[in-house]
Amino acid sequence: MTGHLDQQRRAEALEQAFCRDQDLAPRGSDEGDSAGTILSRLLLRVVPVLILLVLLDLLLRRFLPQERLLPYMDDEIASYTLLVDNYVQRPAPDVLFLGSSRMRDAVDPTLFAELLSQKLGRPASAFNLALGGAEAEELHAIATSHVPDPPPCVVLGFSGAEVGSVHRFRFASRFLWNFDNLVDYLRRTSPTRLEVKHVEYFIEQSICAPWYLFRHRDPLSAFVWQGARQVAGIGLTEEELKVRAWNRERLLPYVLSPDGHQELHPQGKPLSALIEENPLHGAVLLRGRELNRDPGFFDAAAAHLLERTVTVLRERGSSVILVETPTSPHMQEYNDVLYGEYFRDRISELAAHLDVPFIPFRPSESGLTDYFYQDRNHLSAKGARRYTQLLFQALSDNGLFEVLRP
Repeated sequence: MTGHLDQQRRAEALEQAFCRDQDLAPRGSDEGDSAGTILSRLLLRVVPVLILLVLLDLLLRRFLPQERLLPYMDDEIASYTLLVDNYVQRPAPDVLFLGSSRMRDAVDPTLFAELLSQKLGRPASAFNLALGGAEAEELHAIATSHVPDPPPCVVLGFSGAEVGSVHRFRFASRFLWNFDNLVDYLRRTSPTRLEVKHVEYFIEQSICAPWYLFRHRDPLSAFVWQGARQVAGIGLTEEELKVRAWNRERLLPYVLSPDGHQELHPQGKPLSALIEENPLHGAVLLRGRELNRDPGFFDAAAAHLLERTVTVLRERGSSVILVETPTSPHMQEYNDVLYGEYFRDRISELAAHLDVPFIPFRPSESGLTDYFYQDRNHLSAKGARRYTQLLFQALSDNGLFEVLRP
């Protein structure tokens, strides 16, 4: 009997030693940590970290505002964050322009506002919220989520490349979507076309949005890395200096402009001269989608999304006008499906169905020759002045400014 008790005591001693080594409470013991104690210890470690992060976030917002980080941003990121924020914080203009970089470079809102003020006999305003790389999904997201006060007139400008193949987009889920946009995308997208990366982008930007540190982690990292290099005596490369200077001198005035306009690119040779120098490629090499001559580019999904965008704007009280932001005649010769009469016919049909105006800009009627373009896709500053005047006259002739009269 005594031997059995000794054996039991040795077993218990071994168990207690093992539990002590593993920081565990022995069975039957009341000395282990309760759930409340574990939670308290966890909070003591997590809360200070969160406080430090909040303080760091506030300090970064205060001493490194977005404007100072602009030299370290890509132009698309700056446009989709700073320019959109700039617009949202301003009173609604009389006329809002939406589109891609073609619309951005085609309409001078300062000139347009001057012409409109003369016509109305009162001060008028216009804002160009066209964004580089914007396609149908980006236009829809802006219309539904980033136009807090609906302007009286909204001009949607595009070519076939922007509104066709609607499931191929880049920026909406990263910068523009809210939860309703995500749900809408999931509802109208078939499983075969749904891309998980857009859901991931949305989750990422939703988590990062409240945190300045995470939302601007890329330019902040570049800022810190440049500082470290300077401390180590390593200077910037010529290309880096060029990018920083361009961002400060051109991108900053553009994204903070009171009407969304700034001549981003210096006036160079017109496209007509570039083509003479290099007839094979002109100013730029063609991208894959620009060579797409498939008549199915503007399918039912494309028509449906553009219709939804127009409907949302009209339901909120805006008059909507569809206009063509034409590529160069040189480009239209390469692809008359995306940029020629086929595109114009499809949009004309949709505009008639929606009962909204569509204003095409055929080179033979507008006089916008290759001379007025800086490359195959974008008007030069001289071309923008001509297009703006032509667009204003076309809108005026159609009586579309009557909604602006008191």
